[in-house]
Amino acid sequence: MKTKKQRKNADAQIIQDGAASCSSVPESQEVSAKIAEYKLDLEEYRENEKKLRLSLSLLAFWVDPAIRGTLQTYDNPEKAWDYNQHELLKLDITATGGTYDNTQLVSKILRGLSSRYDTC
Repeated sequence: MKTKKQRKNADAQIIQDGAASCSSVPESQEVSAKIAEYKLDLEEYRENEKKLRLSLSLLAFWVDPAIRGTLQTYDNPEKAWDYNQHELLKLDITATGGTYDNTQLVSKILRGLSSRYDTC
């Protein structure tokens, strides 16, 4: 299976060869090559979409039922995960009898970061 870069290089080569000899490659071969490339792109797109749906399904399955419905509105697993982390921190604070506001959330997140994120 060719990568996108390899396919682009092949396209560029076909264009250069065509410009050099104007009719060295029959038009039907060029069309066949383009169709094959589009089929590869479509296959890659479908595979990536399948992976995204799977990751969103797994994330929705393993999270707290209280936030599961909201996660299903996201179409990007990374954004869904970020929302999940935010909600878990919020649940942690309220479960201990505390109140929740954005200042507390920011403070808790900053305390939880590793030393790799220290700027001082």
